[in-house]
Amino acid sequence: MKLPTFIKLFYIYQFFFDLIFIYAVEKIFLLNRGLNIAQIGILLFMWSIMSLILEVPTGILADHWSRRKMLILSGIFFSTCYIIWIFSHSFVIFLLGYFFRTLGATFASGTLQAYVYDILKFHRKENQFEKIWGRGNALRTIGIGTAVGIGGFLAEQSFQLPLIMSAISVLSLAIIALIWPEIKPITKTGEENYWQFLKSSLKTVKRNPKLIHIVIYSAIILSIFANLEEFNDIYLQFLGLPFRYIGIIFTIATIGQSIASLTAHKLKNRSWRTLNIIAFIGFIVLILASFVKAPIMAVGILLLGILLELSNVLNQGIIQKEVPANQRATIASLTSFVGNILPFQMLFGIIASRYSLQYGYLIFALCIIPYFIYIAKR
Repeated sequence: MKLPTFIKLFYIYQFFFDLIFIYAVEKIFLLNRGLNIAQIGILLFMWSIMSLILEVPTGILADHWSRRKMLILSGIFFSTCYIIWIFSHSFVIFLLGYFFRTLGATFASGTLQAYVYDILKFHRKENQFEKIWGRGNALRTIGIGTAVGIGGFLAEQSFQLPLIMSAISVLSLAIIALIWPEIKPITKTGEENYWQFLKSSLKTVKRNPKLIHIVIYSAIILSIFANLEEFNDIYLQFLGLPFRYIGIIFTIATIGQSIASLTAHKLKNRSWRTLNIIAFIGFIVLILASFVKAPIMAVGILLLGILLELSNVLNQGIIQKEVPANQRATIASLTSFVGNILPFQMLFGIIASRYSLQYGYLIFALCIIPYFIYIAKR
């Protein structure tokens, strides 16, 4: 296959990777099928745990087997998840769907990046990797925005429609990978060293106060923002917004997040001040979400997503700036691990189910206070 043809197919692949129409109303769909918010929280937490467990084995498999076949299976597994959900009405079956979705994600995680680099290296064009990969990521973001915008309208007709469309969309990933050429792995995914990274990163963090600060920020602020984002569709429904508006709001949020990523570098010289301001704004938004039930709060939820994206970029910038080159992978692994291992989704789901959705936001707003205490003592 000629390189220009491969690159075009790669761009199409990236667009379809997150063209998942059920994203707009996924948690509302689960509620509609008989689950409560606590069960949804447990599902999300178990999804995170499955991702952590499967990340390393699938990375090793990609390095020693066939990356092209891994990507074919990734699309099939993704599609299987949504096909199962079409007929599901129970917690166990939904969990089975999440298992296949985890397989789909982990089979592609690291594998796709290494495969694209190998293809470029084979054609002696590896110096173009960053440009091509960056364009691919931009198209993936456009795919998300397109999916959630359309998904809200589809859901007003039937939840079946966005599920069927999602299953078809991600199955196209397998078809594209089937067309791609087989190539012997040249580079490593690096995932087989994940646990070693975590072990060495703990030792590194203990000796460096700046790294402790990075991990604490990731564990509290980034984790809370990211995990609460999973319940955004439920909150917007709580505000009384129709599905079509929920999809539109998510599309606007996606555009805002993209702009935040593109402009974050302008704040790199005052990263910590910006991150602390973001934490404070997030605290205020969660407090307001706890007491105000009005459509205007949709703006607050949209803002949290934008702040999360901005925080992610600035946080990674600090790691690159203040961590020695041979330790960057370890700290990146640790911050990612912390974000996935803490059971915030499960806790929020249980609190919201037992008491109320707004009470859950209040509790999580209070969870930000220990971070303010920490920075006040520094």
